Amino acid sequence: MSLAKYILIMSLATLLAWLSFFMVVINMNPETGGAPAIIFFYLSLLFSSTGALAILGLSLRSLRNTKEPILHKATRSFRQGLWLSGIITGSLFLFQQQILTWLYGGLLVGIFIFLELIVLIRQKKN
Repeated sequence: MSLAKYILIMSLATLLAWLSFFMVVINMNPETGGAPAIIFFYLSLLFSSTGALAILGLSLRSLRNTKEPILHKATRSFRQGLWLSGIITGSLFLFQQQILTWLYGGLLVGIFIFLELIVLIRQKKN
């Protein structure tokens, strides 16, 4: 897949995810909608922020003149966008539950750093 095609597909998917996020925010009330409204909110936020951060990460990586193949840049950008989106979404969930403290926030970031290290170590072995 070419870079232009990847960016086009990713941009369209991200646009749809942001539209769904705003539809959830506008049309669903978490107090009357219950668990489904909250689940849709967090999932649509996770998907939309993952797409936006993946595109941003790929754009920034493409500006650097490295000889790394574009597939590796796209894969790394998507994975790190997913991790950062997980941190953002997880932090908002902890905040909503009124249990977000420095300790839990640090543990959440630590978990995603640990996951990234596992991926990097496995890639290094191959």
